[in-house]
Amino acid sequence: MYAVKPFRYGLPAVSAGTPSRRKSERRPLPSLNDAQLKLLRIDQLREALRLNAISFPSQVPVFNRHDRPDLQWKFAQLYYVLGWSSADIAARYGIVTQRAGQVVNAWTRRAVELGYIQVIPPVEQVAVRSVVEQASAPEPAFQPAALPVRTIHQATPDRVATP
Repeated sequence: MYAVKPFRYGLPAVSAGTPSRRKSERRPLPSLNDAQLKLLRIDQLREALRLNAISFPSQVPVFNRHDRPDLQWKFAQLYYVLGWSSADIAARYGIVTQRAGQVVNAWTRRAVELGYIQVIPPVEQVAVRSVVEQASAPEPAFQPAALPVRTIHQATPDRVATP
């Protein structure tokens, strides 16, 4: 039979040294400046999309040489935009849950490789970058000549304006 550990009252069920995390508990989203999109899981990408940290194409592309080109764009749209789970997609289309996840994962890898999904930099980073670029920009070699300004003379007693 199986070895049974004796139960003792007053002791925690899990040792205090190792924190337990349920499988359904979300991991924190890593910094998108340092992490490459290829290394993120699809649930992390969906969370980043919901936080407006990454872009998503408005017209979902179809990659013909990959899994189920007839359904892959639908799966991607349902998963990322509408927030469906792989199990919900699988139940809707009558396939196995793992297969729905595989199709979404393959579409995601290809979309990241081709640049359809990109990191949106934070506002602070864009503002600092534009100030630095302006300061380090060289002076243009060609300066256009100043355009002559036409002056309008007012009518004076010795000079009469003629229509």
